[in-house]
Amino acid sequence: MIVKTFTLKHVSPQEILRRVHSSGIIGYLFNWGYSIDETQQSITFTIRHGGGSFEEEEQKVAKALEDFISAIDVERSTS
Repeated sequence: MIVKTFTLKHVSPQEILRRVHSSGIIGYLFNWGYSIDETQQSITFTIRHGGGSFEEEEQKVAKALEDFISAIDVERSTS
């Protein structure tokens, strides 16, 4: 099981959750959950492979999730 917390600067935790859910970045073989902390502007994901102990696969998904969120949580230009 992997637990990853992301403190967000430019996007709300709810927006991140919506995008993660609709993107399919976490495949169907994984059980996952989340927790949102409004005061800290953070979201925590818990990821576990549904077929047993596949730590390497869990780490790959966690890295893909980190890259995905990093690409979204950027300052938007107003010009």
